[in-house]
Amino acid sequence: MATRLGILLLFVVGASAATPFQLLEAKVRDGGKVRALTAAELATHQLVPTQTYLDALWYASNQEFARKQAAVKKPRVVVFGGRGVFPPSMKAAVRRLQEARIPCRVVFADTFTWPRGAVVVIPGGWAPSIIADLGSENLSLLSDPKQRVLGICAGAYLLSSRVVWEGRSYGYPVGRMDAVATGPLNDIAVWPKGAAVTLDKGEQVVYAGGSAFETKDGKVLRRYPDGRAAIVAGKNCVLTAVHCEMHAERDQDLLRDAAWPAAGDGKLFVELVKSLLR
Repeated sequence: MATRLGILLLFVVGASAATPFQLLEAKVRDGGKVRALTAAELATHQLVPTQTYLDALWYASNQEFARKQAAVKKPRVVVFGGRGVFPPSMKAAVRRLQEARIPCRVVFADTFTWPRGAVVVIPGGWAPSIIADLGSENLSLLSDPKQRVLGICAGAYLLSSRVVWEGRSYGYPVGRMDAVATGPLNDIAVWPKGAAVTLDKGEQVVYAGGSAFETKDGKVLRRYPDGRAAIVAGKNCVLTAVHCEMHAERDQDLLRDAAWPAAGDGKLFVELVKSLLR
């Protein structure tokens, strides 16, 4: 049946609180006619490429979350919520910023404008999808050395000059830091599972498919227990391979959704953002 389908049209209608990433309705063009997927097809995702399915669900969840946030006219930080951005990471970042009383706003590719001087946060997720959603113009904006930006996990891969993923090397289009990001680190947690990790200065964070960095011009801010670089900083740029935005107590819902262990208090994430705001 899958071979008879034309262009896939996904319409995410909503989700319950218990299953925030459940696809409730989708339609496909099948033999020239548009039809709704059956419950069985929705349950198995058999007609939807895995990453397309995830991108659509994550995007819808991020948009719904953004709509519920109070409008902030002069944000000091903007958090990207487009396709490829993992909702638990994006939502946790916003929560920490709000708790720290740092005005923030969630932005998307079609509205990817931010006030001069605002820090851009690229949360975790799937870097190739984020790159495709941002497009060349927005990637150029992020490439500007004057733009202050923080990348988390996938966002850190995106901002590196080179990525080595599962042994294959890729040149990435932003290159904010002359750094090689190598991952996933299966000795810490086999992708896509997450694990609690204690960094060299004592902070407990979540590792979930992030990298270890090699850089000549960047400053290493935190290391994994074995000494590999986990967080590095350059000019107006911070790359964190670990999820330091999560709070073990306040983000129990997000950690459950992500199937990650309860770890962290978010203080390190706020510290990194403030270092860019100074």
